[in-house]
Amino acid sequence: MVGTQRFPAAVEVQTGVAGHEWDMREAYQALMADLDRVPIDSEAVMKHVNTALLAENQVKKKQLAMLVKLRNLLTSEQIDYLESVVAKK
Repeated sequence: MVGTQRFPAAVEVQTGVAGHEWDMREAYQALMADLDRVPIDSEAVMKHVNTALLAENQVKKKQLAMLVKLRNLLTSEQIDYLESVVAKK
């Protein structure tokens, strides 16, 4: 049952992340175009930096939320096993 519960959590995050990744990519492309201009419009650059960073922050929040959901699905035995694997490294 745990395996079937994990898949929807991952799909949900990937679905939400895709839009933010697209926004982030567009903002970085616009930023790079602004930096190629002479003279550089600092207000336009900062606008695109802010847009890109906001989108990146949303991606990270959704990824962290997925990690929390997945962690909460693990049994104590699974956690013990994972900790033992990490300790061997």
